[in-house]
Amino acid sequence: MTITFKSPFPDLPIPEDASLWNKLELHVREIGDKPALICGMTERTLSFAEMHNQALRICASLAMTGIKRGDVVILHSFNCLEYPIVFLALNRLGAICSMSSPQFNSEELTDQIQSSGAIAVITHLAFTKVAVQAAAFSGIPRKQVITLGHPKGIPGLQTIESFIAKNLPFPDLPRINPHDVVMLPYSSGTTGRPKGVELTAHAMYACGARLSNREEFADYVLAVLPFFHTSATMIFHATIFKGVTMIILPRFEPGSFLRVVEKYKLNTVNIAPPIIQILAKHPIVDKYDLSSLNRMASWGTPLGEELQIAIRNRLGVPVLQGYDLIKYKGHQVAPAEIEDAVNSHPQVVDSCCVRGFDLVTGEEIPKAFVVVKLGGAAPLTADALMEYVAAKVAGYKRVREVEFIVTIPKSLSGKTLRHKLQLLQGEKATLAATALFGYQALGEAIAEVGGYYNDPEANRVTFTKDGFICTGDVSYIDHDGYMFIVDRLKELIKYKGYHVAPTELEDVLNHHPALADTICARGFDATTGEATPKAFVALKDGDTSLTKEDLTAFVTSKVAVFKRVRELGFISAIPKGASGKMLRKELQQMQDQKVEQYKSRLRSGV
Repeated sequence: MTITFKSPFPDLPIPEDASLWNKLELHVREIGDKPALICGMTERTLSFAEMHNQALRICASLAMTGIKRGDVVILHSFNCLEYPIVFLALNRLGAICSMSSPQFNSEELTDQIQSSGAIAVITHLAFTKVAVQAAAFSGIPRKQVITLGHPKGIPGLQTIESFIAKNLPFPDLPRINPHDVVMLPYSSGTTGRPKGVELTAHAMYACGARLSNREEFADYVLAVLPFFHTSATMIFHATIFKGVTMIILPRFEPGSFLRVVEKYKLNTVNIAPPIIQILAKHPIVDKYDLSSLNRMASWGTPLGEELQIAIRNRLGVPVLQGYDLIKYKGHQVAPAEIEDAVNSHPQVVDSCCVRGFDLVTGEEIPKAFVVVKLGGAAPLTADALMEYVAAKVAGYKRVREVEFIVTIPKSLSGKTLRHKLQLLQGEKATLAATALFGYQALGEAIAEVGGYYNDPEANRVTFTKDGFICTGDVSYIDHDGYMFIVDRLKELIKYKGYHVAPTELEDVLNHHPALADTICARGFDATTGEATPKAFVALKDGDTSLTKEDLTAFVTSKVAVFKRVRELGFISAIPKGASGKMLRKELQQMQDQKVEQYKSRLRSGV
């Protein structure tokens, strides 16, 4: 069965010639002297007119080097003032900007260069060695490796600073085609190899328009999330679109971050859960005046309830959760204002529609997802429940499949979620709540995503014929229209027929006062051969008294029997990417390798 949910917000008018560059030119005419970019470390400042002028000069020099419309150029840098300027220059040239993580080694950067077919690399001086090696591996000549970050650069390499100083005549370029691809970000690879995603000028304009239309922008916006991540790209698009000043930090460091918040009296900060964890628990926070903050937005990875409560208790600031999906520019579902709610979740915005599919097959069949009541009689089976329902309804209404869900869906007010199709309860059923709950897909009417770059098989699997995109997320929508993202489909742990969400167990564990952080994955029961819920935990500094038995008992007291942690391991730190996203895939791969080694020993009789 398919149900389509339409956003309650009106569609935004998008002009035919939509592009971020056109917005910048408008700002130059109207507010040219206003500060556009400020370095949070040095306070170096560029106005909108200066940003525009530098972008024109860089564009002219890039054209002189032979880069043209449709060419892919890698932008390999941490956050700096030059980053958005280079992006805008490539945008005006008609080239495609493909941002890469500055944490990449030469092999990883080579993969992105070769996958994207890039003909040039623009790198911060700090990462020149990696960029030069990757370019050489990919057949890109040294003259097409361009540095930024210092006027002198590296002997034999061109620099962005020299491009600005040259001030070449601007070439005769056509206006930006809104349907051309201007950005090629790569997925994080959490569900496979990283893939390039084609985003058009029209799509990125819509991204800026939507966020700036929904959000109340103050005088300043802080950019501390890495620009190569789509959450941060979305924020700087909205900032330029709105014509407000962006304060840029190269990376998160508690002292500089807190100093900027205090100095500029920031009202809102867009950050990731690891930063929120520091703000909730680190003693340095007490040294700064953060009274100007009235909310935070969390991006990159799910934020647990424990951290939201801790921030509210310490700073009196609510935390909104942003749902960003790289395939859709990070802005299909924007944070919804829920000031009095501890656990905020994304709400559908503007022209985006949401459609549910069968969690396992994707087919349109009536399927029920249920949560069994704790402390019930004999465990309820799917067959027993379907048989029970079939005796009470017409044939065409029968449930064709049953899946036991991980939590009781509730609205923010605590009411149990009951959707249009509700299963009847009976005295033999240990049923607490039911809902149509499934695999999420998003559709959009006004913005364009070209699909995965040079990957027809991924496009076939991900995009439906009628314009929807299968996100890989398990979610549900309550009566108030709020979307709850439960987990990634591929990360669910299937234990004795039940689906267990790793993020739910992580949230429970993070409530333990002795834990600094936690991550859950699929473990392995050597006796039965089944997958099991397994937790890896990092202790707070100096705490060595906590035992596995203590933690297991702690979780057992708070969850259903099938959700209990069956394996537990202590590690020094949780592996995370630059955006703060937990590297669950890497941890799961290591766990799977250990399981395969164990099975191999069994087969060989060792």
